[in-house]
Amino acid sequence: MNLTFSEEQVLIKENAQKFLNLHYSFEKRREIIEESGGFYFKHWKDFAELGWLGLAFPEKVGGYGGNISNLMILMECLGSNLTLEPFTFNNLIIGKLFQEIQSDKTNNFLEEIITGKKLYSFLFSPTENYKNNILNNLKIVNENGKVFLKGSCNCVFGIEKFDYILVPVLSDNNILLYLLSQKRNGYEIRNFETIDNMKCSNIDFNSLELNKDEIIFKMSKADFFEIFDYIYDLATLSTCSQALGIIDRMYDLTLDYCKTRKQFGKSIGSFQVIQHRLVDMHITKEEMRSLNYMAQVKFDDKIEIRKKNISLNKIFLGSRAKNMAQECIQLHGGMGVAKEMSIGHYFSKITSFCTLFGSIDYHKERYAANDFQ
Repeated sequence: MNLTFSEEQVLIKENAQKFLNLHYSFEKRREIIEESGGFYFKHWKDFAELGWLGLAFPEKVGGYGGNISNLMILMECLGSNLTLEPFTFNNLIIGKLFQEIQSDKTNNFLEEIITGKKLYSFLFSPTENYKNNILNNLKIVNENGKVFLKGSCNCVFGIEKFDYILVPVLSDNNILLYLLSQKRNGYEIRNFETIDNMKCSNIDFNSLELNKDEIIFKMSKADFFEIFDYIYDLATLSTCSQALGIIDRMYDLTLDYCKTRKQFGKSIGSFQVIQHRLVDMHITKEEMRSLNYMAQVKFDDKIEIRKKNISLNKIFLGSRAKNMAQECIQLHGGMGVAKEMSIGHYFSKITSFCTLFGSIDYHKERYAANDFQ
């Protein structure tokens, strides 16, 4: 199997690295955190102009091909520079939902996502209980001939700032998708900062009145989750690709540190035990790369094969990759957790990614449940 990058993929990677190294160095990232007030969309318009917001979508809906490998190359670059924009949540997940729900309205929404004109979000929590959360957390209540939305949803990403939010609600074994404007009354959002400087939100609906014209689509529960399971797996792979970029950068930073840090009059990288550990770390990151590429190649294969490959990536991220990140911190010593050193920020991001889109135990069970010959 030839996994050499095509000319197009090389161009995507080079352009992404050039832009991110210029605008998303470690120092400039810290400036964005300090100056943004918690809303990390400074370069969102730049992402649109570079074509990144359309990379996940086919040309027939205004995108730039929708090739999964092209998208994951970009995600790897975004991870290696610790970008703060919630790309997976405000572009990939919501955009793919609009792509699958084919209508004139959703095509217009998707165009606004690709061009960066407006920010759209999807209300869901990226945990292993996402189905139960969608089915049970929000309720439609009829009072005096009016329809109200009540309930709450915790640990939601990408809703600290939005123009419209897509809300899935269960009604008579169907999923109704309501598109609500940010200007609506009847809801409250509380934002929290995670350990990797991202924003996580809890949202409460306090008798928000719903209108029929806000329903953009209605489908059976089974059909909705068939579509969303595919998108959930794509978002999981996106997270694992970002983690691959992080692990790659952590290894390079650790290798450079071992070459310059001196102990007993020698660089610690000259000690055989350190060299052996660095070799093991290199093998680990290349194993992660192989798993990631296999998941990309097999993503549109049988559902069982797709789920197995995605779960393998997430299991590896939460075990071997996380252990490697801990090794990097250990080789840096106390400096590894200092805010002034970038390596600690990469470790925080890896730790955060391990909690998203299902735990190791969840993916082990899912892997076993999708056995095939």
